Amino acid sequence: MAAYGTAILRNHGFTKSFTEHCVILGLVSVRADLTYQQGMDRMFSRRSRYDFYLPLLANLGEQAVLNQEIYADGSDNDRRVFGYQERWAEYRYKPSKITGKFRSTSAHPLDAWHLSQKFVGCPTLGNSFIEEHPPFDRISAVPSEPHFIFDSRFYMKCARPMPTYSVPGLDKL
Repeated sequence: MAAYGTAILRNHGFTKSFTEHCVILGLVSVRADLTYQQGMDRMFSRRSRYDFYLPLLANLGEQAVLNQEIYADGSDNDRRVFGYQERWAEYRYKPSKITGKFRSTSAHPLDAWHLSQKFVGCPTLGNSFIEEHPPFDRISAVPSEPHFIFDSRFYMKCARPMPTYSVPGLDKL
């Protein structure tokens, strides 16, 4: 075993009544926090006062996302439009960042500690970019084995219209 994680959740249950026989299915989706490590924050590429938030311009339409926000390489391609997003989105959320030796492009990277995307070249907005492909092989000690093993315990408290014990006899009819 190369890594071990534990999560405990309590009181995250639900109450439900069923009149028919049923099966309750619990579905789990283990996903990586999608981060990029080769881009530059929008706040560092502002050029005019109109690149900063102004209340007068609060309801403008979408703004362009530049290639340099996803993959900055210092070329003329950096200022080209990658896609579009909600106006002033960079003020509303701050995505996680991978910096320093944790970057996959560092001379001696510590990138086995994160699942951030590493692009070979500037990506384009399309199916290959939208689909999630976390680099599990980079962080796995044994890539041929399952990435996650899930062990869980569910506590169910049920009220059923039936006797506690099945005692044989005809006196119940």
